Amino acid sequence: MSRQVTAEPVPRLPLPAPVPPLLLAGLAAGGTGLGIVLAALGVRYGPWVPAAVAVLLVIVVGGLANPRWAVALVFAAVPIGAVDVGPLGVPIIQVAVLGCAALILLRRINARQAPLPWPPAMWWAAAIVGVAVLETPLAIDPDAAVRQVAQLVTGVLVALAIVAAVRRVQDVRWLLGAVVMVGTAVCLVALPGAGQLRPRYGGAVVENRAQGLFTEPNQLGSFSALLLFLACALWLGGRTGTVRTAAGLAALVAVSALALSLSRGSWVGALAGAAVLLALLPMARRRLLLLVPVAVAAVLALAVLQADVPQLGVINERLKTFSNPTASPWDDRPGIYREAWSEIQARPLTGFGPGGFPVASSRAESGVRTVGAFHAHNVLLTVAAESGLPAVVLLIGFTLSVGLVALRTIRRLRAGDRPRDAALVAGLAAALMMVVGQGLVDFTLRNPIIVVLVWSVVGLLLAADRVSVSPGAPPVGGPAPTQAGP
Repeated sequence: MSRQVTAEPVPRLPLPAPVPPLLLAGLAAGGTGLGIVLAALGVRYGPWVPAAVAVLLVIVVGGLANPRWAVALVFAAVPIGAVDVGPLGVPIIQVAVLGCAALILLRRINARQAPLPWPPAMWWAAAIVGVAVLETPLAIDPDAAVRQVAQLVTGVLVALAIVAAVRRVQDVRWLLGAVVMVGTAVCLVALPGAGQLRPRYGGAVVENRAQGLFTEPNQLGSFSALLLFLACALWLGGRTGTVRTAAGLAALVAVSALALSLSRGSWVGALAGAAVLLALLPMARRRLLLLVPVAVAAVLALAVLQADVPQLGVINERLKTFSNPTASPWDDRPGIYREAWSEIQARPLTGFGPGGFPVASSRAESGVRTVGAFHAHNVLLTVAAESGLPAVVLLIGFTLSVGLVALRTIRRLRAGDRPRDAALVAGLAAALMMVVGQGLVDFTLRNPIIVVLVWSVVGLLLAADRVSVSPGAPPVGGPAPTQAGP
C-alpha cells in the first residue's frame, strides 16, 4: 500500500517594510549637502582634508556599530596626535580620545548599561587624577598643570573605553594589530632622520638623532620601545602565521627606530621589558634560543660593517657612555636629582603642581637653573616634586596593582591551556615594564601620544583580564557573546 506524501508548504518571508519617502528625501539631501561640504573643503585646504573627513565619518559610524572602531579612531590619530587644535590648544589625540569615549558611552547608554566598566585597579588611577585636580589651584605653572591633568583624564578615559570595547581576547589582538600597524608607519617615517649623526663628547651628545613626529629623540625611543613589545605580543601570541610574520617585521622596524633614537633611557627600559617577557613566558625563552645564532651572526655583521655604516659607530659610542653618564655638560643628572629632592623637601605634600618642574627648577634659588631641566630624569622624583609624596604612593600602588593583574591573568590562561593568549598578555606586561624601566632614568610622559599609548596598554591588559575570567566568554576565535555588553 503506497503512502501519500504531503508536501510541506513553503514558508513565506515577510516583505520588507517600505522606506518612507521623506526619509529617502532626507538621506538624498543630506548626502548632497555632505558632498558639497567635502568638495568645498577640498578646494580650500587640499584633497587630503575631505578624504580625512570621510575616513573619520566611517570610523564614527563604525564605532556606533562596533566599539572597536571607536578605539581605532584614537590609534588613527597617532601620526598627527601632538598637533594642537581649537582656541584651547588641545592635542588632536586627546580630541580623538574624547570622541572615542563619547561613542562608547552613547552605545552603552542606549543598551541600558553602565556608562563605562570600572576594573578595581582603576581606583588607584582615579585617586591619582583626584590629587592632580586638587593641586592644580596651587600649581606654580597653572597652564602646565591644566595640560597635565587633561592628559591624565584622557589617559584614564582611553583605558576604560578599551575595557568597554573588548568582548573577547580576539578583540585584544585586533586592537593590538591596529596600533602596531600605525606605530610601524610612524617609526618608518622617523628612520631617515638619522642619516647625518654627529657625536660629541664621546657620544654623550649626538646631533641629528632620529625623532620623527616627536619633539625630541627620547620620545621616539619610548614610542619605539613600546611598539617593540606590542609587536612581540602579536609575534608570540598571534593565531596565524601571517600575523606572526607581520608582527616580526614590525618588531624589526621598532628595534631600528629604538637604536637610531640613541635614547639610553629607552634602551634601559627595553632591557627591563625583555627580562619580564623572558621571566613570564617559557615560549619566549624557547624562541630566544632559536634566535641566538641569528643574533651572533648579526653582531659579527655589524662589526664588519661598522666602518661602512657610520650610524653603527655612533651607536657603539653611545653605548660606551653608560660608563660615564655625566660626560655631557647639559646633562647634570646628579645636580638635577639634588634639585628634585630640594623641591620635594620644600613642598612634600603638594609639590609645585602637575607639570611644574621646569618652572620650579628655574627659580633663583634653584641649583640647576642654567641647565633648563624639564623633569627630574626619574618618574618618581618628578611626580614627588610636582604632585607630592602622596601621589608617589598612589602611583606605586597603581603600578603594583596592574602588575598583579598581569600575573593573575597569565596564570589563569596558562592553566586553561591557552598559551597564545598568555603570550599576548605577557607582551603587554613587558611593554608596561619598559615604561617602568625607562622611568628610572628618564621622563617622557609629557608627550600626549606616549601618554595615550601607555594608558591604552593598561586598558588592553585590564580588558584581557576581564574577558578571560568572564564565565560567558567564548573560546578565542569563537562567536561573540550574545549578551548586550561586555
